[in-house]
Amino acid sequence: MRAVSLCLLLAGCSYDWNSVQPSTQRDASADVTSSFDPRHTILPGTSCNPVSADGCNGGNYCLGQIESNGAFSSLTCHSSFGSSAQGQFCASASNCVTGLICWTHPDGSAQRTCEEPCFADADCASGFCLTSGTFAIPFGRVTLFRCL
Repeated sequence: MRAVSLCLLLAGCSYDWNSVQPSTQRDASADVTSSFDPRHTILPGTSCNPVSADGCNGGNYCLGQIESNGAFSSLTCHSSFGSSAQGQFCASASNCVTGLICWTHPDGSAQRTCEEPCFADADCASGFCLTSGTFAIPFGRVTLFRCL
């Protein structure tokens, strides 16, 4: 047994560790979220991103409506918007001004208001994304919130 241990020890010492090349294969379970930007995500069945308006061009903006169950009833590109500002009532997605979506309150009241969607503080005109509370819905691999 002592001879085997000595042999392994000597073999380990003579191994050329500098000849080991790093793997170019990526582990499927590796965390790749550090390079993931939700502003470039467009959900299946929709045409645009409500925060960045990715998917829209030529003066179009992302018009959206969120139901009380947190599902998008629409996320589509349009060239004009309504006149309701943040926090004001909206009967439908077309009532809100540019950059806002008609969000049904998740408290069960069925009240709808125009809200500015965000993933982080940098997405908000106010500089503050409310990342807690009931206005939080899954958006692909992340969560969509509203600006305060």
